[in-house]
Amino acid sequence: MSKFMVEVKKFEELSEELQEKVLERYRDFNKDIWDIEAKEDAKYLGIRIVEYDIHRRICKVECDDSVIGNIIKEHSDEEHPLRVMVKEYLENANMIHTFYPDEYRQLMEDGCTSLEAKNEIIADTNYIKHLKKSLARYYLNELKIDFDYYFSDECLTSMFNESFEFSANGKIFNLSDFTWNEGVYNA
Repeated sequence: MSKFMVEVKKFEELSEELQEKVLERYRDFNKDIWDIEAKEDAKYLGIRIVEYDIHRRICKVECDDSVIGNIIKEHSDEEHPLRVMVKEYLENANMIHTFYPDEYRQLMEDGCTSLEAKNEIIADTNYIKHLKKSLARYYLNELKIDFDYYFSDECLTSMFNESFEFSANGKIFNLSDFTWNEGVYNA
């Protein structure tokens, strides 16, 4: 049986020059996971992020009215941006009869209660679209924050220090990557 030794180092033990090379080599290390947190948060609230492009500042979401209750239930902090957004939406929805006085008056004359009239105006004017646009802006911002963090030196350095070892040339050490070549193991 042959034995061999391979020197591996923690990221913090690499030279400063090699650390910089490692950061550049593995800059896209988180490319498949960076958006999961925002998507899962949205999904938990009943919001589906349908499409996004943080570089072109595009985000589209889908949700229904149940998202309002979910946000209120899950974000009890009155200052949380989603809570503030829903509060403004509800205040405007409550005042919608002042934005559409003719429609409101007609619905009241047709026998609707005040709440029914307001709900009908909300439905007819696609008022939920305004909330969706606000949610899309919020999640676009969250995605941008996550993108900036997951591709930052700070995130990569922390992750590499905690979870990885490196070969002498700065590659993430993985024993299965070693091959036999003329009596020497190479990575």
